[in-house]
Formats: sequence, structure tokens, C-alpha cells
Amino acid sequence: MAFFDKVKEVGSKGLDMAKDAGETAKYKIQISSTEDDIKKVFIEMGKKLLEEHADVAQELFGEEVAKINELKEKIAGLQAAIDAVKGK
Repeated sequence: MAFFDKVKEVGSKGLDMAKDAGETAKYKIQISSTEDDIKKVFIEMGKKLLEEHADVAQELFGEEVAKINELKEKIAGLQAAIDAVKGK
């Protein structure tokens, strides 16, 4: 009987570990989701700063603003290529 008691004990511990891992994963997903929400707020803050206070944004983040402008030009070029393919 001692053997079966040991098997039962090990199985119970394994089940508890699996349950803990599941709960941990759930919390990690919630943390990741919350971090994504924070990133979205930062993005909105940056957009607002750039749109409403371009002079300050340029002063504080000159390289980043230049990079954003380059990327916007790239998007415009890619959109033009799409329009050309569609025959617009």
C-alpha cells in the first residue's frame, strides 16, 4: 500500500504544480496585456505632442521625428505603388 500512497502523493504534487503553472501563465498574460495598454498610452501621448507641439517635439526628439517623417514618406511611396498596381 505504501507504493500506491507514494504514487498518489507524487500525482497530487504534479497536479498542484500544473495548477500553479496555469495560474502563473494567466497572470503573465494579464501583465503583458497591461504593458501593451501602457505602450498604447505612450504612443497616444507621443502623437499628441508631435501634432500639437511640433516645435517642442523637434527640439526634444529631433532624430526620432526625422525617422518618423522618413517612415511616413516610405508609406506614401508604398501606397503609390499599390495605387499603380491597381491602375489608379
